[in-house]
Amino acid sequence: MTLRDKVSAERNRPIRLVPLAMHGSGLSGLWLETDDADLVVYEATTGAQHRNHIIAHEFSHMLCGHTSTEAVTDQAATLLFPDLDPGLVRRMLGRGGYADRDEQEAEVVATIMMERLGRSDPGAADELPAAEADVLARIQKSLRRT
Repeated sequence: MTLRDKVSAERNRPIRLVPLAMHGSGLSGLWLETDDADLVVYEATTGAQHRNHIIAHEFSHMLCGHTSTEAVTDQAATLLFPDLDPGLVRRMLGRGGYADRDEQEAEVVATIMMERLGRSDPGAADELPAAEADVLARIQKSLRRT
């Protein structure tokens, strides 16, 4: 059983791992919570150890009860909806950004998980349903502009 399987069972919903070339955007990972699944998007061009840490970091946000990244920051809002003002997107979705405390907590939990698991692979990348693939295509298109 992979780490993804365990977190998925804890949350009682599927988790899809999605590699995405983020083209130097400053992002290395995102957790997008959809109606049907949690998407963990990670930098496609990074090494295996860094990839696993990014994924563990996003899993940590889930396990710690944080809010998903879906359009919570200006950068994520711009990636998802490049033609709209990021502030408007946040207000429409009624979400705020990760608090620094949440980021620190997720990083500590991810580090502990990785130390305990060693070099365990969280699982393979997934094929996405059309609606989720469309959102990721918009993110990738937006990243190419940066």
